[in-house]
Amino acid sequence: SNNNPNSSSAQPPPPPPPSEGVQLVRANVSQFLQRVLSDDIVPESSRVIVLDSRLTLRTGFKALLETHTPAAPIWNPKYNAFIGTLAVSDFADILYYFGTVSTALPRPDPRALSSVLDSNSILHWITIKNQNHSNTCQNEFGGNTLSEIRDCVLAEESLYCACRILRDQSIAQIPIYCKSENIMLYILTHMSIFQFMQRHLALDTSNHAEIVANSDNSVVEALSVFDVSISELGIGTYGELASVSYSEKVWVALELMSSRRVSALPVVDEHGMILDEYTRLDVCQMVVDPGSISVEMTIGDSLRHFRQSPVQVCTCRRTDSLRQIFHRFDHAQTKRLYCLSDEGELFGVVSLSDLLGYFLD
Repeated sequence: SNNNPNSSSAQPPPPPPPSEGVQLVRANVSQFLQRVLSDDIVPESSRVIVLDSRLTLRTGFKALLETHTPAAPIWNPKYNAFIGTLAVSDFADILYYFGTVSTALPRPDPRALSSVLDSNSILHWITIKNQNHSNTCQNEFGGNTLSEIRDCVLAEESLYCACRILRDQSIAQIPIYCKSENIMLYILTHMSIFQFMQRHLALDTSNHAEIVANSDNSVVEALSVFDVSISELGIGTYGELASVSYSEKVWVALELMSSRRVSALPVVDEHGMILDEYTRLDVCQMVVDPGSISVEMTIGDSLRHFRQSPVQVCTCRRTDSLRQIFHRFDHAQTKRLYCLSDEGELFGVVSLSDLLGYFLD
């Protein structure tokens, strides 16, 4: 649990039931995603980094950072098959797992964590990850049903299907796989889906005709939906937000990321004002230190030491329209917007995942 006194806990009122116009647009965007194949989103020139399952974890994560790749499919030469995906976001989970779950130590040992990265293969982590997924499913479904873990989306599957997999597995990226050629075509992310939607469902009167093509309603009514606030549409996460301060230890952030299944934590001051964010990418940058994994370092020191380039925290208000939110994501090319109250305090977060999820049934 988050004991941070700066945790935002104000719950907004529930959104009103959606109007016919809102339901119409959601249905038509949903149908658009169902018509488009995952293959349609693959750029003409795309490159996918594939990692050998025998590589050490440190080598794998360094390769991801050096190639600016969020995730890579894992190839097992023994079985001549893809067996899973290693993502930058896994690094925080690995530190948390080997720092607590697999040891009896009361506190994680920075040097022991570092040696874990050099003594364990990617295959070992993929095996643990798949087992943890199976255990989670058994807990959720009483052991009767096992939810299939999807390591890829097939090229012939719809973009809608891909969005569902990302949402249901709480992941930020997944490879697109061509079965006939046995190759991974592209790493699909929330941002690549969003950019594709932006190109094909541009927020102007001419292009929005496609959104309401199968309806008697006017284009104007559909367009007006994009002038409705995210508060009224119920988009975003509010209340009981986990946050951290610069003075807290990296280990506190790891515990929160793993327990809350979040990809980033807002960094706030004593008044609840947002100063920065601490992301799973920031955590992964620690892999470059060969001596120890500095989980006892403060978040502020860790960011100063390891962060490669400055980060601009992007914000919004609950009164912002859906159109404004689309434009803000497009302009900032960010994965999340932090929602501020009228007083400027952290109130919630709107992620690309929330935005895309709004158009799923």
